Amino acid sequence: MATYKGKKYGNNTHHQRICAVGAVYRNDDPVYFRTALTSVFNQSKISFDVHIVVDGPIGEELEIVLKEFSPKIYLTRLSSSQGLGLALNTVFEQKIYGKYDIAIRFDADDVNYPTRFRILVDKIVDEDLQLVGSYIHEIDGDSKIIGARKVPVSHSRIKWYKNFINPFNHPSIAMNVEALRKVGGYRHCYLHEDWFLWLHFLKMGYKVANVGEFLVGFRMNQGTINRRFGKEYRKHEINFFKTAIMKGLLNPILAVPGLMARQAAGLFGKSIFQFLYRKMHPLSKSKNG
Repeated sequence: MATYKGKKYGNNTHHQRICAVGAVYRNDDPVYFRTALTSVFNQSKISFDVHIVVDGPIGEELEIVLKEFSPKIYLTRLSSSQGLGLALNTVFEQKIYGKYDIAIRFDADDVNYPTRFRILVDKIVDEDLQLVGSYIHEIDGDSKIIGARKVPVSHSRIKWYKNFINPFNHPSIAMNVEALRKVGGYRHCYLHEDWFLWLHFLKMGYKVANVGEFLVGFRMNQGTINRRFGKEYRKHEINFFKTAIMKGLLNPILAVPGLMARQAAGLFGKSIFQFLYRKMHPLSKSKNG
């Protein structure tokens, strides 16, 4: 098992058992998957294990990619597709709880910048965090940067903005494994499992933050926008807000106006919705430093 010694404090060195956790399913692109795994194994100055859950049967091309990296990864296979949240719960329950201290999420089509893992782990150790994420670039099929997603950085701002927006970029996350176990892992909340999970971290009083640097290239396509548009998405968004408010995870005084604004934006035509989305995720001034 890989152990990261991290930074040295006085005479003590913080030893952390680190793993990176991803999932793959039949609709993932083999080329992007290979690129994603390559970026994981190109991380600098940190050692870690890699766990991948195979969410149901996948095609031959994806199996070839897995085989290329098989000596370096631990696989968990599911007989049928369970969806991302439940698939991740399975691998955490079977392979990760009790064995690792920190788990770093990665997606099957994104690009992890070389210092990402080390920066996140050092942030967790330095500030005693249970959940940390970062800014992300949006990239196209050729890995060209086309947009940016910034999120609130401090704990206090995250607690405020959680009522209006998802305050973390899921592909950028690293978590304290024991904290994840205590909050109950991922819960079913269609299209909002990640946001729902962060709210439970905050309700438990865990310390969270984001790194104000771009550490991931998030693969962006038309499907990404389509999933955030339309009647079905608005219905699931309403259900998420209702559930979160009823469970005391969101402040209704803030969340209800936030939901109304989000729903109003979704009522525009798709071209206007895309225009507003781009205005919210501009490329300008997105570079680190």
